[in-house]
Amino acid sequence: MNDKKPVATPLGVICLFASLTEVFLTVAVTQVTGCTQIALVCFGILFPIAIATAFFVVLWLKPQVFYPPKEFGEMTDPLTYAAAMQGLPVPKGAGSSHWKNEGDDRLITPDDVKDKMGGINGMHKEKLQQAYEEAYLHLLIRGIVTLRQLTVLVQAEQIVGVLRKLYIDELKREPDSSLDPVAVATWGVFFLQNGINPHSLQIVQLQIRQSPEYKTKNV
Repeated sequence: MNDKKPVATPLGVICLFASLTEVFLTVAVTQVTGCTQIALVCFGILFPIAIATAFFVVLWLKPQVFYPPKEFGEMTDPLTYAAAMQGLPVPKGAGSSHWKNEGDDRLITPDDVKDKMGGINGMHKEKLQQAYEEAYLHLLIRGIVTLRQLTVLVQAEQIVGVLRKLYIDELKREPDSSLDPVAVATWGVFFLQNGINPHSLQIVQLQIRQSPEYKTKNV
């Protein structure tokens, strides 16, 4: 006897929402007349089209969000699947239910982030202690999932240098403690993925100027 309980999935929730909406809409259309009925009929036609369009857009851009971790199977972990769907390098050993922590291709841990970012010139040591776990989450969200990828990021001297200069100029931070781990995990990865050019520099500069710290120091 199969004792497995049904698991609510993102796809299931979408289907349930769309189905219930159409059922209630069908009932409502039979209870009204005139302009109201016409409006409901038009909505009933356009609503499935909008749902389908949004579904395929998300399916194209972020297919991994439609599946809960249990659906990845025992042979694939969620981070490996997400990395593959984003076109990022898949760590060696993917497909094994027992991940081998070997070399630079193993998945990063919060301690890896703390250790690697601690070697960045200009890293604020106290902020690193306070926010390395938050930085770890930002890295995973942005596709930095292996030790090799993290190493490439922290050793990108041009990116670190540009980011340090931005934080010194915009936020008036001290040169020897101008960076924090979340900044590297956010804007360092942004530069790594988009390159350093006038457009990307402007985007990061504008985002920094929206921060409370900037508004406090540049009153």
